[in-house]
Amino acid sequence: MNNATPECLQACLTMIAEWSGLWQLKLSAFRCFVLHINPVQSQRCSLNNSYHIGDVALPPVNTVNDLGVTYNNHLSFTQRRSIDNIVCKASLRAKLVLNCFQSREPHLLNRAFFAFVRPILEYYSVTWTHDTNIASIRLKLPNSVLQKKLHGFYKLSYENRLSRLGIESLLHRRVKTDLVMCYKILHNHVNIDCVIFFSALRTFLYQRKCYET
Repeated sequence: MNNATPECLQACLTMIAEWSGLWQLKLSAFRCFVLHINPVQSQRCSLNNSYHIGDVALPPVNTVNDLGVTYNNHLSFTQRRSIDNIVCKASLRAKLVLNCFQSREPHLLNRAFFAFVRPILEYYSVTWTHDTNIASIRLKLPNSVLQKKLHGFYKLSYENRLSRLGIESLLHRRVKTDLVMCYKILHNHVNIDCVIFFSALRTFLYQRKCYET
């Protein structure tokens, strides 16, 4: 889409809207936005070009939530808002588990954590967990809160609690998930060209490092 002009993009939006209207699959235009990935082009394009679906103008935004993953126009998923939303949702779920289940057997409550809380903390982690220690610290908070409530675990450190329960840390599990995805890319188990992907990833990480510094 690098060579697509604003007129071409608008024509595509019009065709999609007409097709959905023809098949009675009306689009929710009020939930659609414009996100420019390149922040420099974002400022220039947002001033000169506008897009619409029917009579509804699409507002430009700096962040968007897609399938439960929040990211911004720098393709950064470790922003505070995204991590805070995940931690808040997981913490509420952990409190519900503690309110609904009462047991002196720690492994029973820990299984409830595996089923209801951990999936929230690990959902699509290959896209938004990259490099920050702050993210790792905050993401283990719901786990720590729940484990401290287990009988005989309050005074134990996080590492000792994991050892007593015989489970892996969330950071370790995220690293394994990343390695599994790399294996799938390298062995063509997903529809991603490994040469293009890793070349683009190297360029993106370099540009983001330059931007952050």
